[in-house]
Formats: sequence, C-alpha cells, structure tokens
Amino acid sequence: MKARSRRGSRLRGWVWLVAAAVAGAGLPGGAAAQAGFPVTFLDPSPRSRAMGGTGVAVPGADAFGPHLNPAHLSDAKGLTWARSRTRLVPRLADDVELRSDALTLGAADVGLSLGGRPFNSLGGTVLDYGAVPALGENGMDTTGLRRSYEEVRDFGLAFRVFSTARGLAGLAGWKLPPIHRYADLAIGWRWKRFHSTVPLVYPWPPPDSVQGTARDFGLRLRVSPVHDLAGEVRDGRESDGGRLRAIGGVAVDLYAGVSWTNSHGDTVLATRFAPEPGVVPTALRRTGYGLRVTTGLPAFLQADEFGESPGLARWLGPTFTFTVAGEVVSQRHRPAIMTFVGRPDPVYERSATGWGAELTALGVLALRAGHMDESASMGVTGGTWGFGLNLHYADAVAVRYDRASYPLPYFAEPGEAAGGARMRAHPWSWRVDVNPYGVLKVLLGE
Repeated sequence: MKARSRRGSRLRGWVWLVAAAVAGAGLPGGAAAQAGFPVTFLDPSPRSRAMGGTGVAVPGADAFGPHLNPAHLSDAKGLTWARSRTRLVPRLADDVELRSDALTLGAADVGLSLGGRPFNSLGGTVLDYGAVPALGENGMDTTGLRRSYEEVRDFGLAFRVFSTARGLAGLAGWKLPPIHRYADLAIGWRWKRFHSTVPLVYPWPPPDSVQGTARDFGLRLRVSPVHDLAGEVRDGRESDGGRLRAIGGVAVDLYAGVSWTNSHGDTVLATRFAPEPGVVPTALRRTGYGLRVTTGLPAFLQADEFGESPGLARWLGPTFTFTVAGEVVSQRHRPAIMTFVGRPDPVYERSATGWGAELTALGVLALRAGHMDESASMGVTGGTWGFGLNLHYADAVAVRYDRASYPLPYFAEPGEAAGGARMRAHPWSWRVDVNPYGVLKVLLGE
C-alpha cells in the first residue's frame, strides 16, 4: 500500500510539473494541456518574453519571431541560425526545458524557415519533460521511468506584398513608385508536424502518443508616416545601399499584426486500448500593435565632403531605436479528447494581455521591459525584462545574444506549504547571420 502511495504521489508531482511548464511558458491558461500538445503554443523568444510576450506586431532581429507571427519571416536576409533555451520550472525540475533551433533563409523580402522540415536535422522545437513514470494498465502502477517530450517540426514561408510586387514589376520592365517605403503588408504561413510521447493522465486509459499536423497563419501591416532617413534601416542594419542622415533624420513606423496558431490541426490519439483518431480543433489568436521610432547615425559617423565614411560606421547602427508594443492573446478550443472518453465536448476559452518597450542604442545594446497579465488562466502577472547584444559588420555578418526574465506561477517546493516563493524563468538565445550579398559588397569595397 505504501509503495502504491509513493507511486501515486510521484505521478501527481509529475502532473504539477507539466502544469507549471505550460503556465510558465506563457500560455493563456492550461487549456492547451487538455489538448495534449502545449509545445505547439509555446513562445521560445527571449525578446518577446522580455517585452511582456508582445511578439506578433513589431518585427526585430529575432529568429523566433515566426513562432508568434509567421509574417515576420519576410524580414529574413541571407542565412540565419539561432538557438533558444528555457528552463520552464527552475528549482522544481531542472530537466523540464524548452529547446528551439531555427534556420531561416531570405532575400528580396521573401523568407523561408526550415525548422526540422523537410530535413529533420535542421532545426525544430522540443519540450522536454525529462524522466516521468511510465504508466501500466493497472491505473497508478508504474513500470519505470522514460524520457517524455513533445516535438514540433515545421517549415514556413512569408513575403511582403508591396515590395514583392514592385520587384516583380521591375523584372517585367515596369517601374512602380516606392510604396513599400511608406506601407507594406507581410503574409506568412508555417506548416507543422508534432509528436508527443507524454502519457496523459486524463483521460484514462492514457494514450501512448499524440501525433498530428497544424498550420499557422499571420499578417503584419506596416505604415510609415514619417520616413526622413536616407536609407532603409531595420534592426540596426542598413539596407538598400542607402546612407543614414545624422541626428535629425527620423523614421516612424506603425505596426499592426494578427496571427492564428494551429488555425487548422488534425490530431491522432493512439492508445494501447482503443486506437481511434480524434480531431482537436484548437486555435490561439494573437492580436497586437506597436510603434517604432528610429533616428539616424551620429554626426561623427557620417560621410565627409568626399563621400568617405569612418570604418566604425559599419559596426554601428541608428543612434536610437525606440519600440513600444501591446498584445492580446485568446485561445478557444473544443478538445475531441473528451469525446474519446464518452464525455460531452466543453469549449475552453482563455485570454492574456501584455505590453512592452525596447530601447536600442547604436544598433548594439537593446534594453527591454514589459508586463504580462495571465491572471485569468494560471494567476500569472508581473513585470518582465531583458537585454540583447548585437555585433554586426555592415549588412554582411552579425552575432546576437538575448536574455529575458519573466514570472512563473506560485508553486511550493517539496516540504513547503502551498503558495511558495515566486519563481522566474530566464530564457536565452543566440543567433548568427550571414548575408552573402552583403559579404560580396564588402569584398568589392562598396
């Protein structure tokens, strides 16, 4: 009897860890856990987490932005490789971790991401629960420990409507006005395939695995009422071969974005006892807005009267870039998993809000702060913060490191009363950019 009680306590502890992981990753409620694949909703971006989870509208040098809005892929240039890590329940279970690797390719305002598809070894996202009890056919009996995880592999595509149309028109010999400098619409998709080996505790009997496919869709609108810079500047790097004016030149960009995560998903619940397919129509919608103000390079970095620019100018970007953003997240789904156990299909609805700000100096150091409110789901609310370091040379190569901190729910450590100390997660990421066209311009002395 005591052995069975210990096993039951062990299993219940694992259930709480899963709940903590889902809530700590910033889901609008634990509803996704009901569906059995929370990894498809998680936010692996330290930049977004540091700004209160506001990653749908305002773009940035963030390889994990497409997880929040596939339309951000349209900003990809050259080749980018990035890696993100987040310990979701520190102090309680160090081996519960979210890992994400991203590979993106881009040119001419068209971007492509390879996150494990079609090549399994290139990228992907894994929610690793560590070693959990393997459940037997007799309820709480265990047959040892096994590594359990959820994995998502995807590929994505995005483009900017106006700038792409202007480029195609140029190939046909037509010259359209540069509308894309003042307004543009980005559209993006991600096609995902997920697999979970986590043994669900409810319903009973537990499935051996959960598999399926899903699709993300996103839109992003940019309007630039003020564009008083001599060149296009995005994320601290100059493009279009233009030169920035000294302080006094300024660009103002207004953004609005919306995305639907798992806008269409088919899930297969394969069990030892009653293998039946089930469709889990789960959708998470992000709606956001933002403002970005960019100034020109400092005067001492500008070209002289002979058109020569100091070499230091290739290492630095705009004097200041200030960004503010807000976001609302809502989730609604009717999990067919309940029908599987002969129960009526309830509809789960959850919501969350967040806002944040970012200040970047000389395209090198970024400071971020924000606030997240998920009190309607797991009672998580509080401030967020983070920073980023970006070393780049012209528009050729760049290396970036980002780190964030955001609050987790109250959970008691073993032996403590309920309502223990508040914990915080600290995701981090790094990325490397190589732009072959920019490298070529540097080699040619342009």
